[in-house]
Amino acid sequence: MSHTLCATMEEILTKLYSLQRRGIQPGLERTLAMLEHLGNPHHSLNVLHVAGTNGKGTVACVLASILQEAGETVGLYTSPHIRSFNERIRINGVPITDSDIVELFRKVEPIAEGVGATFFEITTVMALYKLHKTTTTNILECGLGGRFDATNVVAPRVAIITSIDYDHQEWLGPTLEAIAGEKAGIIKAGADVIVGEPRAELRPIFEARAAEVGARSIAYLDELGWQYSILDHSLEGMHLELVVGNWKFENFYVPFHGEHQIRNIGIALAALSCYWADSPPPRAEEIIRCGVANVQRNSGIRARIEVVRRDPLLVLDVAHNPAGCRALVEVLSQPPFPSGWNVVFGVMRDKDHAAMLDELGKIAARFYLAAPRTERSCDPQTLAVATRNRGYAANVFSSIAEALRAALASGMPTVCLGSFFVIEEALEFLDEIETRA
Repeated sequence: MSHTLCATMEEILTKLYSLQRRGIQPGLERTLAMLEHLGNPHHSLNVLHVAGTNGKGTVACVLASILQEAGETVGLYTSPHIRSFNERIRINGVPITDSDIVELFRKVEPIAEGVGATFFEITTVMALYKLHKTTTTNILECGLGGRFDATNVVAPRVAIITSIDYDHQEWLGPTLEAIAGEKAGIIKAGADVIVGEPRAELRPIFEARAAEVGARSIAYLDELGWQYSILDHSLEGMHLELVVGNWKFENFYVPFHGEHQIRNIGIALAALSCYWADSPPPRAEEIIRCGVANVQRNSGIRARIEVVRRDPLLVLDVAHNPAGCRALVEVLSQPPFPSGWNVVFGVMRDKDHAAMLDELGKIAARFYLAAPRTERSCDPQTLAVATRNRGYAANVFSSIAEALRAALASGMPTVCLGSFFVIEEALEFLDEIETRA
């Protein structure tokens, strides 16, 4: 039986991944048609919805972890995955099983074929159907944009917008204003809205959307008395003094690095204040501390400036656009991190790799370039030309694993980044060498 299931699971994943060639097709009609076929399960979901250019995965995982510590049964839908498709749909941190995927796909497949649904639309419908039966609350991370993202069929209690920056301009528009307009599409009637994006000039876009649809409230992190000071910063993370609205924490441990992650924690806590409103649970501060400290265990979040080896030092990060690289470089340029890094780098063709290299060059001693295993990869020879034209040393390798092997062999601090695909291959390689050892 298990053999049959495995074969069926493989067939389903092969079919799902083949649908990625359909690319992105804006519009919610296909998602809504599949949901209607299944009895509109999304109508009964209790949801916090997260959009943004960067930080939305962290905010989603922090919220899920805290609410799990508070005793809720938490559904978490994020993308993309790193190691296995199952990671995308978690309940109290545990990925759904292969048999869940088989059952869910069989429910969705008949209608999905008829409407020409994409990979992400089918996956989203599978998630919403699974979660509506089993959870008390759900954190949904937008895939791309907001307005036409497949997750935007829900009516959230809290709509959260983390940051606005340049990414996916071919879909979201060429300006920050256009991108903000797409992200603002998750704001719905009756929702409380938390905006973490600091640029004041983008606020009228959020205000207009909130007024148009009848949002319950809108608040900006920077107007909530948000402040912090870093008491201690080690390779494990940071200890902070942190104030977000009415929450005040001393010696608050955060297992992340960087001021951008402190902002993300602030966004999550502001959203939590809306969600809990006037009746936070008993021991709320303790619950928040545990939720943040245990975020990796409770949510499975990986590769956010994650130290995975000490000798030599190896950091993994999912930064895949210029803003993500800028935040990473800011952290790795300061103690407790050393200076002078090997940079193992692969990237998708549609990314602004020139701007990413400009940021990474600020810390790079040498680039180790390779293409992750996906049709969308940028040719590493193209990257090498761009890298050397900027005056940086660069070598090209046949795979991310070989690039990482060479970088670690030098004994220098190494950071590996550029895509979720890059991190997947890096973790596979690390598993392999640990198994051999």
